[in-house]
Amino acid sequence: MADDLKALLVQSQSAFQSVAPKWFSVERLVHLMLSATSRQPALLECTKESFLNFCLRSAETGLEPIGAGGCWAVPFKNKYTGKKEVVFIPDWRGMIQLAKKPGPGNEVGQIKHAYGEVVKANDAFDYQLGDAPSITHKPALKDRGETVGAYCVCVLPDDSKHIEWMNREELDAIQNRSKAKDEGPWVTDADAMRIKTVVKRALKVFSASPQLQTAIAYDNQALGLALPEDRTPIMEPQALPPARETMTPPAPTGEKAKAKEASTPSADGDNTVTGVLEKVTEKPGKNARGPFIGYGLYIGDERYGTFDKTIGAEAVRLKGQKVTLTWTQDGKYRNVTAIAAAESPQGGASASDGAEQGDDKGQDATPDREDLLKEAKMLAGIAPVGPRKRVLAAMELPSVDDLDSLTDGQLADFCAKIKEN
Repeated sequence: MADDLKALLVQSQSAFQSVAPKWFSVERLVHLMLSATSRQPALLECTKESFLNFCLRSAETGLEPIGAGGCWAVPFKNKYTGKKEVVFIPDWRGMIQLAKKPGPGNEVGQIKHAYGEVVKANDAFDYQLGDAPSITHKPALKDRGETVGAYCVCVLPDDSKHIEWMNREELDAIQNRSKAKDEGPWVTDADAMRIKTVVKRALKVFSASPQLQTAIAYDNQALGLALPEDRTPIMEPQALPPARETMTPPAPTGEKAKAKEASTPSADGDNTVTGVLEKVTEKPGKNARGPFIGYGLYIGDERYGTFDKTIGAEAVRLKGQKVTLTWTQDGKYRNVTAIAAAESPQGGASASDGAEQGDDKGQDATPDREDLLKEAKMLAGIAPVGPRKRVLAAMELPSVDDLDSLTDGQLADFCAKIKEN
C-alpha cells in the first residue's frame, strides 16, 4: 500500500503544482505525507482519492502537513460510504503564518504577528475597545476554573493592534453549529478549538490572501459549519484604470451579422421556440425537500427556466448552439420541459429522461470510463469549495467518493458542470 501511495503521489505532483503558490514545494509535500503514514499507520487505511484531495488542499493553501503551524492529516470514517478518508484540517498557527506572508503591493504582509488565548473564570482579565483597544490578562497560577471566553490579538504593520474577543456563549454557539460538536477535537481539545475559532474570526478581516481564504473555507467544511459572512476583508487599494472615451460599436457585418440573426428566436408553435442558446445560468437554493438548482436558459433576450437537472445538464452542454426548447406557461414563468439541438430532433433531454437514464445506461463500463472517472475526481479535487459543493448537491452525491456510482453520461455532465463553475 505504501509503495502504491508513493507512486500515486509522485505521479500527481504536476497537479499539486498547478494549484500551489510559488513558494510552496510539492516535492516536500509528498515527502511529508509519506513520513506521516509511518507515524500514523491508520492513514494507510484511507482511500487514495482522499489522499489526492488532501494533498491538493495542502498545496492550494500552502499549508504543509506538519501539524502545528501547518495542517493536520486526520483519518476519518465517512458515514455515507463506510470508508476511511484523510481529512484536511488547517492549524490556527498555520493560518496566522498565511496572514503574515507578503502579497502584491504589500511587502510585509497584512499582519506582523497574531496570537490567541483562552480566559478562565479565575484569571485576572480586562478588555477595552475604542480608539485604544487593549487587553490585560493574568492567568491564575492554579485552579483557573472554567473557560469564560477567548481572544486573539493581531499586531499590524504599523504596530497598532486589532483585538477580537468572544465570550463563552458565542464560542458555544459556534460549537453547536458544527456537525462534529459531540466528537473529535471539540470534545478532546475544546480550548484549542475555541482559540482557533476566535483566531479565524480575527483573521477574516485580513483575508485578502487567497490561501488564507481557502484555508478558512476548508476548515469550516471539515467542521461542518460556515461562519457568518459579516465582515468585508481588508483588501489592498487598487488604482482606478484611466477613463476611456465611450464609443458606439459598429454594426455587425458578414459572419457576425449572421450570428446575430441566428440568435433571434423564431417561434414554432405555442409551446416551442428555436434559436441560439446564448447563456445558461445556475442558481443553487434550498427548500424543505433539500437543495436544488434553478437553471436560466436565454435565447436572445428571452429567458426560460427549469429545475430539472437532466434538462439543465443538457443546456450546459448545448450552450452556444442552436436549440429547440419545449416549454409551458406557468403564470409569468416559462418552464422548459424538453431541450434538443435544432439540427438533431431525436437528441436532447426531457423532464422524464432523468428517471430513465439509470435504467437505459446502467453501470456498464466503456473503454474510456476509467479515464472519465479519473478526470472527474481530479477536477473535483482541484475545484474551489463552493462550486464543488453545488455540483455534488445538484447530482445528489454526499461526497467525491460517490462518483463511482454515476453512469458515463452523468460523469461527463459532472465534468462539464465543474468546468463551467
